[in-house]
Amino acid sequence: MVKQARVPHMAGYESIGEHYGFECAIASMPLYSQSKKLGVECGTHNGYVYCPELFAEYDSDYWKLDEHVWVHGGLTYGDDGWVGFDTGHDVDNDVDWNREAVIAETIELAKQLRCLAEGTEPEPRDVDLGIGKMFKIIFGE
Repeated sequence: MVKQARVPHMAGYESIGEHYGFECAIASMPLYSQSKKLGVECGTHNGYVYCPELFAEYDSDYWKLDEHVWVHGGLTYGDDGWVGFDTGHDVDNDVDWNREAVIAETIELAKQLRCLAEGTEPEPRDVDLGIGKMFKIIFGE
């Protein structure tokens, strides 16, 4: 069972079940309705995967974990065993990052986390890189 109460900003929370051995959820993008009023684009949801043991292996630091996964915009959330990504970047919109797209990306994140849990690096994907990966590419190790 997904631990809804343990994820602080998951208004509009919806479990999407267990994938690759991890509980997965999406949540309504908190800024979506406000952004539409202002004429600013963003996606409709954010995606989360509950992986407490793996998260602990990376010192409960989603930035460290982000160096090993390839998810839209990079990991932007990590707390109490949950890691996640958002769709509030300047390149996001509610057509490309609608509910169905976020579900698919969340399941992809769970797949990559399963690889890491089993000691294998996930295959790189063509995604909008998160800030951690961009810094690493620009400034090196």
